[in-house]
Amino acid sequence: AEEKARLEAEAQAKKEAEEKSRLEAEAKKQQALKELEEKKNNENIDSDFINKLEQDFKNSINNPKIKRVLIEGKEVTKKEALKLSVFDVETSIITFDKVNGDGTLEIKLTKK
Repeated sequence: AEEKARLEAEAQAKKEAEEKSRLEAEAKKQQALKELEEKKNNENIDSDFINKLEQDFKNSINNPKIKRVLIEGKEVTKKEALKLSVFDVETSIITFDKVNGDGTLEIKLTKK
């Protein structure tokens, strides 16, 4: 009887250990899925932010009040300026002529 009780206790302990192990594995899987989802969401946020930055930069170049675009002091066409990525730009400053209101966009590039 003692042997039977001992075997049943061992079987029960083994069963509980397997269940605990299964639950821990499931919890790890759920955590990994949650982290993957968070990473994906953060990448989407980053992507949206980058797209917004790029679009704002393009909009500033295409602003109808901007009559001149200077890159590193050299006048270029708006079409040429649109080829730049916002990440190539260190600074961009818009100044307006007080008399006629024409704007100049001055762009300084990052040093690579």
